[in-house]
Amino acid sequence: MEDFDFDSLINGAKTVYSCRRSIAIEIKSDGSLIIRAPQFISQKRIDRFIAQKRGWIIKTVQKVNDRQMVEQTIVPLTDNERAKLKAAAMEYFPQTVEYYAKLAGIKYGKLSYRFQKTRWGSCNRKGDISFNCVLMLAPGRVRESVVVHELCHIKHFNHSSSFYREITKLMPDYKEVNDWFKQNGQSLLAKIK
Repeated sequence: MEDFDFDSLINGAKTVYSCRRSIAIEIKSDGSLIIRAPQFISQKRIDRFIAQKRGWIIKTVQKVNDRQMVEQTIVPLTDNERAKLKAAAMEYFPQTVEYYAKLAGIKYGKLSYRFQKTRWGSCNRKGDISFNCVLMLAPGRVRESVVVHELCHIKHFNHSSSFYREITKLMPDYKEVNDWFKQNGQSLLAKIK
């Protein structure tokens, strides 16, 4: 059953026209919709597409709304907790990065530790890697998956099939481990205010 007025949701949707070939629906983190459509498509075709996707839209918006309700109950990290997590990250990541870098024959640059609201890790073309300190609240194998992911970006600065082949060489269960983020990632990131 819908927890919201579907027609109002659709009527409030923003339509963005561009040089694309197909229609797409984007559901924002606040539950609002953006319809992305080719420039010269009729409103009738857009409406038909939305009608076909009604079930998916309802299900996805409900998930977003449920996640927002859960996130509102999450207590943000205190300064003391942040300091402890950063200290733990500074101890954990260097040895884990070193282990997987040797295993893969990858040279890396500097390591840094931050509290980021949207990223678990990142790296640049120099091989410098940054890790989100809140990862220290995740299971060890999940943290390892982020290390492997970022190290593999040093070899493949993209998300190509070669990049994922490199990852699965180092961590055959990467996909299963990485699924943890789908279930728990948002609530963990919500602790960073």
